[in-house]
Amino acid sequence: TVPTSEPPPAEPEPTPTAAPPEGDPAQLLGQPDGVDHFDNANNWTLFDNQCFSTEIVEGRFVMNAKGLEKKACWTVTWPLVQDYYLQSEVINPEACQPTDKFGLFFRAPDNNRGYLYGLTCDGQFSLTNWNGTTTSVIVPPASSPAINLGLGAVNLIGVVAYGGNYLLYANGQLLAEVQNFDYIGAGKIGYFVV
Repeated sequence: TVPTSEPPPAEPEPTPTAAPPEGDPAQLLGQPDGVDHFDNANNWTLFDNQCFSTEIVEGRFVMNAKGLEKKACWTVTWPLVQDYYLQSEVINPEACQPTDKFGLFFRAPDNNRGYLYGLTCDGQFSLTNWNGTTTSVIVPPASSPAINLGLGAVNLIGVVAYGGNYLLYANGQLLAEVQNFDYIGAGKIGYFVV
């Protein structure tokens, strides 16, 4: 007998996209289905390891990177969510190198893979995909006047995720719209820091 192999799985068909709605999704969508006020750690596992530490302090989820060169560390919460708008306030730390990065970890099919949408301390945004082994850049680092700069600067970042479509926002303004079909099912959400 001659061994046979299965044909490779078909690539997902691109999802047709309509123009994104004008304006801030948080205003357009109304009341959120879920909010974490960080008044306790019930939805999170708190860490203190060689990569980072996490804690909840005065209604904020605080992540501190421990300086591992170019190593992203993340944590996720429990629910698996499918299509959504995820938004969080992020604050530039007082001690921050220009390329230090932090933000949202989302569409994670498990604790080891997912998308990272974040800001650097010098005000650039990017979207990458960690597949458990390597990082792929989906949206390369870019600047936007929508991003507040400086130590202690506060930004409201958000991502619309539906199918393989991703819209990145900062302070209610659309920064980028891309497609990627690596993780399109329900996944975990959380935070990362580099």
